[in-house]
Amino acid sequence: MKTFFNQLNLKGHLLTAISYLIPVVCGAGFMIAIGMALGGDSSTDLTKTGYSFWDVLATLGGAGLGMLPVVIATGIAYSIADKPGIAPGLVIGLTANAVGLGFIGGLIGGFLAGYLVVLIIKYIKMPNWAKGLMPMLVIPFIASLVGGLIMVYVIGAPIT
Repeated sequence: MKTFFNQLNLKGHLLTAISYLIPVVCGAGFMIAIGMALGGDSSTDLTKTGYSFWDVLATLGGAGLGMLPVVIATGIAYSIADKPGIAPGLVIGLTANAVGLGFIGGLIGGFLAGYLVVLIIKYIKMPNWAKGLMPMLVIPFIASLVGGLIMVYVIGAPIT
């Protein structure tokens, strides 16, 4: 059993994703901290008028921190499946956000997206004339669809 988990390299994929996550946390965290420390409000509606520079800074920082599940899901999926994992990681990370699963949902979604892409590459065979469609259409579509449905109906419903 230990060799099975070693082959999955869960820790390595998570650490790769965290290396992409840290700059987002630092940049967005500093923006929201500075903005709120100087009187900004992170829930300011920027489509209306009458907001200050500090409101904008705090709101941008809050938006950046709100994207953490998307960043972690994309980083994990990229670590597992390389470039074909990016689009499904983004979509499934956004789905985790939409369903309200938060950071843990992003983690689960990243592994789901990455391993779905690996399975699609391994088991879905296309004719030679259509092989060029795999990385641009087939892999992102199938992995995003299946992963998104799993996130909403299998993982999301029980957790939320």
